[in-house]
Amino acid sequence: MSVPLPSAGAAGTEFARMVHDGWADAATRAGIDLTGLDPAAPLAERIAWARSVGLDVATVYARCNQRYPQSIADQVRECTVFAAGNRMYVPHDLVSIDEGVSRHRGGLARLRAILDGRHATVLLASRLSRLYRQSQASYAFIEEMVVRKGLRAISVRDALDTANTAMWQMLLMARVAWRDVFRRHRGR
Repeated sequence: MSVPLPSAGAAGTEFARMVHDGWADAATRAGIDLTGLDPAAPLAERIAWARSVGLDVATVYARCNQRYPQSIADQVRECTVFAAGNRMYVPHDLVSIDEGVSRHRGGLARLRAILDGRHATVLLASRLSRLYRQSQASYAFIEEMVVRKGLRAISVRDALDTANTAMWQMLLMARVAWRDVFRRHRGR
């Protein structure tokens, strides 16, 4: 945990507060005892707290949807609520965000650093398309950066969880095929 994470793509101060408060509220509703959690403590201490109370540590990735610019907050909120309800802790330091143009993906680079450093054991995204617009690229990312490293990825809205080893690849392939058909027919 001593290697600093890239600052590009990190949550700002106000957003970080929203992440913590949203997760803490959802965790309380889910029956998680927050005794001993100091949101101002260093990341390593908060992760140690989470593990000591039996929580997995999750990272969240969100990318701006040009049609719905407010979607980043919605995506992160959806993932943090999901996390709390499934006994996962989302430290605000492990939220990565990409806003704007696809070629400037500091959040994705930050996510890679989080996964490479094993700061989290679970990757959460609201939809698979938030990683990459092309499903094949999302599949390659999940396979390379998550599954091969023994980590877990969950696409909340797609109901895709790599912990379901028998189904996640089949579900993803079905999404790829469906998206290809949809794009062909939409172009007409």
